[in-house]
Amino acid sequence: MKHISILFFTALVFLSACDNNNTGQPDNKVGTTTAGVQNKASTEQELHGKLDEWIRAIVTQDRVKLNTLASDDHLYTGFDGSTFTKSSNIESLTNPMFRIEKIETEDVKVRIYGNTGVVTGIAKLKMSAESGASTSDTRFTQTWVQQQNDWKLVSEHTSQIPAQSGGQ
Repeated sequence: MKHISILFFTALVFLSACDNNNTGQPDNKVGTTTAGVQNKASTEQELHGKLDEWIRAIVTQDRVKLNTLASDDHLYTGFDGSTFTKSSNIESLTNPMFRIEKIETEDVKVRIYGNTGVVTGIAKLKMSAESGASTSDTRFTQTWVQQQNDWKLVSEHTSQIPAQSGGQ
C-alpha cells in the first residue's frame, strides 16, 4: 500500500518553465488558439479545470481520461523520491485493490509561463484498500504544457505533510 499511496500524493515537479518575458514573473498572456491570445485569467481557470478533471479521473479510476490528460512522457515523483512513468502511474491509480475515494484541495495556485502552467496546492486524500482505510495530506506541484491546443500534465511531484503533533 505504501508504494501505491506514494503514487498519488499528486504533485508535480517543475519542468523548465518557459519565461517569455525574462523577468522571472508569470506572463500576462499565454499561448494562442483559434480565438487568438488567451488572457491570464482564462488560462488559470482552464488549468483549475484540468486539475479538477485529473482528480475526478483518479477518484473514478478512469484510465482513459488519465491517459488523455497525461503527456506521453509524463513523470510522477513520490514523496520518497520514487518515480513512475505515465503507464506505471496510471496502472497504480486504477488498481482495484487500492482506491482513492476522495480528494479535497486547498491553497491551489496557478502560474503561467508561456505555454507552461504550474499548479501547486494541498491535497487531502481519503483512501481505502484491503488492509483498511487511511488519510493523507500532501503538497503537490503539477506542470502542465500546452501541446496542440490542449493542456497535458507532463510532471507531478508530491510531498507528504507530517501529521500535526499536540502542542503547536
